[in-house]
Amino acid sequence: MARVGVLEDDETQAALLQVELDQAGYEFVLFRTAFEFRRGLARSGLDLVILDWMLPDESGVDVLQWLRASAYASLPVLVLTMRDQEIDVLTAFSAGADDYLVKPASAPILMARIAAQLRRSGNADGQAALRLPPYLLDPTRRIVTVADETVDLTEREFDLACCLFRRANLMVGRDLILREVWQIHGGVETRSLDTYISRLRKRLCLDGTHGWRLRTIYQHGYRLEADSDTGA
Repeated sequence: MARVGVLEDDETQAALLQVELDQAGYEFVLFRTAFEFRRGLARSGLDLVILDWMLPDESGVDVLQWLRASAYASLPVLVLTMRDQEIDVLTAFSAGADDYLVKPASAPILMARIAAQLRRSGNADGQAALRLPPYLLDPTRRIVTVADETVDLTEREFDLACCLFRRANLMVGRDLILREVWQIHGGVETRSLDTYISRLRKRLCLDGTHGWRLRTIYQHGYRLEADSDTGA
């Protein structure tokens, strides 16, 4: 289930989006201010953001520019706003928006745009092939190859790898991993995750050998990132 973050301060609009996203099978995560979004992004494990332009503490364009300069630069962003002038659309795209819709947007159109962005980012229903050369993960056949060599993983190891590879260069929180891979909710602590992370790091050589490194972010989670020492 893809997680869609909604940065929206209007309660009525936020409630409507929650209903539409729930019905479409997405997990809804609400942020009411830019400050709340900045503070909670690292632990949210988002796959896409729906961003309002007019926020109580700063503009959506400012948030978008901050996001594109951060470690979450690849996160898809769909701007959903009342502003319908051509200059507004151009400004949003110049700031890094992936898509732009004017309120009120019909639910079918909005869901189609979300699905399109998730397909492009490799997160649609978890079925798109995940390519981080020389790594290739095929969720349909549940096969992972490294430099064209197949690596045998257990079912859970493969699910864990997909969870991390879909969010390359993003911090992935422990709670998100436990929820997505183990179906454990409520912030339950388990040492099994650390064991699986260590095993996955070893089996896929995620130590910089092939240009990617799986780092532990103390007390928060993990990040699969391009290794600067190899120029990946």
